[in-house]
Amino acid sequence: MWPFRSKPLLEPEMKEWMFEQAEWLLAAHRHRRAFAKAQLLPLSEKVFPSNGAKGHALAERYFADVLRYADATSLQLRLEPGADSGRYKWDGSRYAVQQKSSAAGRYWRRDGAISYDSALLEIPADLIAVLAHEVSHAILDLGAARPPPGDPAFEELRTDFTAVFLGFGFYLAQFRADTRVSSPEAAREFKKLYMYYMNLRELCFATALFCAVHGVERKPVFRRAPAAASPLLKRAFADLDRNADRIALLRAAADRVAALPTLRPPA
Repeated sequence: MWPFRSKPLLEPEMKEWMFEQAEWLLAAHRHRRAFAKAQLLPLSEKVFPSNGAKGHALAERYFADVLRYADATSLQLRLEPGADSGRYKWDGSRYAVQQKSSAAGRYWRRDGAISYDSALLEIPADLIAVLAHEVSHAILDLGAARPPPGDPAFEELRTDFTAVFLGFGFYLAQFRADTRVSSPEAAREFKKLYMYYMNLRELCFATALFCAVHGVERKPVFRRAPAAASPLLKRAFADLDRNADRIALLRAAADRVAALPTLRPPA
């Protein structure tokens, strides 16, 4: 047997946090039934059809679909275009990520508003990722039976993980991949801007964990994932193979919650 093991994709502390976070979402969060029943969403226009919509109407259409897939249509949220974040610039053939940009989306807890960079209308997968992240902020506000694991300051990290466990892992991985960064300077700024969010490795591990809990077959995942994510997903699944007992516990928790009857308001 070869005496050396490949280096794990994540540090043990981050891996442990993800297991604890998954258990919290499935066992303690008020939205746990949606997490238990979520499906991995492919990067496909069939999943998010535009139906010819343009401009803000297109964003509204994607927003409605994000809410539907997240089982969050009852949330009182409104969507509005925001100021140009400076994150994107057309270089003649594609939108390149720029340095010194601001957030591409925002969620205002007080009035239930979500905004998005209008440049995202030209990059549907990125727009969907941003909307999924911001909707996840609102879902986390629904509350839980106990506080979330880890430092409360990890809000953006927790929000990314929540979006992955609602099925949007491919979209967040596509958004966070650095293949469109235009220069080393932009790459450094890009890293600083998202230092409190999940990086691509972390998103791939979280997506693999979601798939393992939900029994998603691996080969289609590798085939349909964003190109930059596929090799990282393979490493993540290999790491998770050494955690079969913990995966089984999470899967059992998901199965219990998914089997609960839907609560309906009194007539």
